[in-house]
Amino acid sequence: MKKIEFLIRILNSELLHLSRKQLERAVRLLPDGVYSLQILPIKRRATAEQHGYLHAVVFKHIAAETGDHWLKEKMRMKAMFASETIELKGYRDESGTIVPSKIVHVAKSLADLSLGELVEFTDDVCRWAFDFLGVVIPEADPNWRHQIQKSEKDD
Repeated sequence: MKKIEFLIRILNSELLHLSRKQLERAVRLLPDGVYSLQILPIKRRATAEQHGYLHAVVFKHIAAETGDHWLKEKMRMKAMFASETIELKGYRDESGTIVPSKIVHVAKSLADLSLGELVEFTDDVCRWAFDFLGVVIPEADPNWRHQIQKSEKDD
């Protein structure tokens, strides 16, 4: 069955911007039955500038200290600070043996993180860089692109 979604706005505990006619029209199209109605907050997406700062400044500062490529550092940080645990059920291992279940850790995509989640991830990475590498990551700067381009020209 097709999912029906409506965007609503709640302000001062009042429901705004819900088209009653549109909702009634959608309900008339549904067959008889029991349905679930969920009201969920919309996650604010992180901006391109926030992702840019993370990739061009944070990961590159860490890579400069470790000597590894910044992509390797990104993967390492995702494994440490943006992973989730899932259970695999009923699969075959490398030898072909059927395994009933196994717990694995899977890194999340940074593109899928909400604004708050990306801020928390960035803070965790910067704190780790200071605590374990002694690297102080510069604060985000609205002119970071210009500064990166300037430093690349100077090199």
